[in-house]
Amino acid sequence: MYLLERAVPVGKTELITEQVIEQVAEQVRALSLIIGEVTERKTGEKIPAPAPTTSEETPIETAVSIAVPDLEEKHLTFEENQKGVSYGSVFGAYLKGVKHITVTDPYIRLFFQQRNLMELLELIARLKSRDDEVAVHLVTVRDEFKNEQQIENFEKMQASAITVGISFTWEFDDTGSMHARHIITDHGWKISLDRGLDIFQQYEMNDAFTFANRLQQYRACKAFEVTFIKVSIDP
Repeated sequence: MYLLERAVPVGKTELITEQVIEQVAEQVRALSLIIGEVTERKTGEKIPAPAPTTSEETPIETAVSIAVPDLEEKHLTFEENQKGVSYGSVFGAYLKGVKHITVTDPYIRLFFQQRNLMELLELIARLKSRDDEVAVHLVTVRDEFKNEQQIENFEKMQASAITVGISFTWEFDDTGSMHARHIITDHGWKISLDRGLDIFQQYEMNDAFTFANRLQQYRACKAFEVTFIKVSIDP
């Protein structure tokens, strides 16, 4: 059974500051002093007081780490014109550590759809380590009117992606029955996207001075749904 929830902006993990660590260390030291005094009264054995501890000297066990939730099967829904949405906030966590992903979307024909794909590649570039290589394979449908331009744009993406450690390839499904839109990762997740990558309302792509042009979270989105499904991957 999937976990059903309304999508909300993904919160940032709160980091414990040096000040808090120092306060915890001071509390531990004070407790040690009390224990030492009690022990000395009972046994006559003097327990040396612990030396003050700086944040740099604090043992790693002193710091409390906040665990990142495990990935889980779930279903998200997004409202028409909702903002604060991006590929990273919706499914970025499911792309971390991947070595190979397959993107299936029949609608990567027009320029804005191809730009969406490029923004997905940009997200993968941000998530991967610099020395890692990730293979991204696209399965889409041929544009019957502008297929040459479509291929030319794919080739430009391919040439650009290889410089950042991403191997981008594609193939055309000519069966005429392709409709599914999803992303499948090599670590066992299928991200089913009812609208594919086309989740944003129209915005001015030619204006370099608008944040909506550069940052997805400032765009209004279309109503869409995403389902995360754990799948078996053949070795």
